[in-house]
Amino acid sequence: MGNTSQQVRYVSLAEASVITSLSPRTLRRAIRQGSLRAYRLRQLIRIELVELERWIRSNGTGQPAATLRADRRPSEERPVPRAR
Repeated sequence: MGNTSQQVRYVSLAEASVITSLSPRTLRRAIRQGSLRAYRLRQLIRIELVELERWIRSNGTGQPAATLRADRRPSEERPVPRAR
């Protein structure tokens, strides 16, 4: 029998910021207030993609949940500015 469970996808705070079009500061505030659940791995903050979608739907912020895709890589969509 095959395994039908899906792999859990986590995004970084920076990725969540790009996905929602909100600043990392706003996301940190939501985490601190308890409205957005996140996990801390040492100094890194990770947010489960399903949880981020739930938070967007419940708060009416950012992009609609239908536009979020687990295979989307926000870091590849936006060029990194060059150092001068």
